[in-house]
Amino acid sequence: MLKSEENRQKGRFAGFSLYLSNTSNKEDGQLCYKDGPQLPPLEFMTICTGHASRVIFYNERLDGMVYPEGYKLLIGTELCEVIVKGCSRGTYGKLCNMHCSKHCQENSCDIVDGTCLGCMPGWSGKFCQTSCEAGTYGPECKYRCSGHCHDSRTCNSMSGICDEGCASGWTQPMCNESCSNGRYGPNCAFNCSGHCLNGKTCNKETGHCDSGCTPGYTEDFCDKTCIHGWFGEGCKQRCSEHCGNKINCNHVDGVCRNGCRNGYFGEFCNKSCALGYFGENCSNICSQNCNEICRHTDGSCMCKAGWMGSPLCGKECPKKTFGANCIHSCSTNCANDTCDRFNGSCTEGCKEPYYGEICNQRESTYLHSEKPLIIGAVFGACAFVAMLIVLVVLLRRKGILRSWIERRRHSQTYVTSMDDSAAQRYDSHNYKGLHGFKDKGNYVTFESTSKDYANVYQDLHIPKDKGNYVNMELEST
Repeated sequence: MLKSEENRQKGRFAGFSLYLSNTSNKEDGQLCYKDGPQLPPLEFMTICTGHASRVIFYNERLDGMVYPEGYKLLIGTELCEVIVKGCSRGTYGKLCNMHCSKHCQENSCDIVDGTCLGCMPGWSGKFCQTSCEAGTYGPECKYRCSGHCHDSRTCNSMSGICDEGCASGWTQPMCNESCSNGRYGPNCAFNCSGHCLNGKTCNKETGHCDSGCTPGYTEDFCDKTCIHGWFGEGCKQRCSEHCGNKINCNHVDGVCRNGCRNGYFGEFCNKSCALGYFGENCSNICSQNCNEICRHTDGSCMCKAGWMGSPLCGKECPKKTFGANCIHSCSTNCANDTCDRFNGSCTEGCKEPYYGEICNQRESTYLHSEKPLIIGAVFGACAFVAMLIVLVVLLRRKGILRSWIERRRHSQTYVTSMDDSAAQRYDSHNYKGLHGFKDKGNYVTFESTSKDYANVYQDLHIPKDKGNYVNMELEST
């Protein structure tokens, strides 16, 4: 072949491409060889490493493109002979009697030296005989594990999956996605309590409500209601002790859902009834028989005079009693033991010899004594007068009586039916020198406190009658 003709043929052949493909479309395959920019030899041989059912020869000249020197714009396919040689899958070498590494991707290796065309997941190196380091996975070990496998274990070197599950806060299969709101724990297996403060979600790892709990709930997870008797944020507020039926208030807002105990009202049962009212919902009015305002819980009160009974003072005092709450007994001196239930006055009169509104005064026994007593009193008075006359005679003899009479000339005195205190008062005003006092509980003794008459009346004893009265009369001369 002439040189010129050979160059023209090379110019038409130049720039060709070889593709390996399993279809008739080169785009579905892989480029095996690209010629250029020098002119190719007319006898050409190359090695394409790969697996395909077809080898595609392709060449082109595009308008507007500038090609290397020697390239002919008019091209044609002038292939006299095409020989394709290769080993079956999994073998390599001149005789195709050597096996590819079992970790080669798709069991494919270079048919010349046996290097893997790619490694199976979990392996790396020319011959895919090196397993992935901890924390890496996939073909050629080019991917990193998520780092959220359970107990900090490494992921599967081939798939990247955490075979033992995910750490708290992460979800399967790759453990590279955090839990959705409202869930927490290993593999996001648990639901949050739903009671975190201000509607926030719980910690996706621990499940704790880091910002606190909504009112009425407590503990780290906010999954426990307040203990009985407490409510509100942090369960720090006490329920009212006046909630009804001995049931505690609502643990969230403190409202007494079952009403209030008698005597209280309001959502929180923290308001007592207004004055004059008592009982359930403060709907009852205090009794008009109460001496003062009644107790707001049960209506009990101190009753007015003449009334008794708990709680409403609705009973009149029974016989023989009177006064507020009927705590006083009628005087035993009242006739028929009967008295006014309000003030204790003896409505049916007094037993003799008593008188007065409540029969606590007694008439003089002198007015009620028998005739012998009267006669005895007369004789006693006469004897007393006689003794006085004897004393006067004695005084005259001693020359003392005259001066004494002068001092008492204008004093006309007498004591009639005096008790001890009256006699003492009388003596202090009229007998300046004569003092009366009780002697041994049976007599009234009159004696002079004057030095001149110190011994004149020492022995003058006047017996008392049964009514503690002294019946005597003195008259100065």
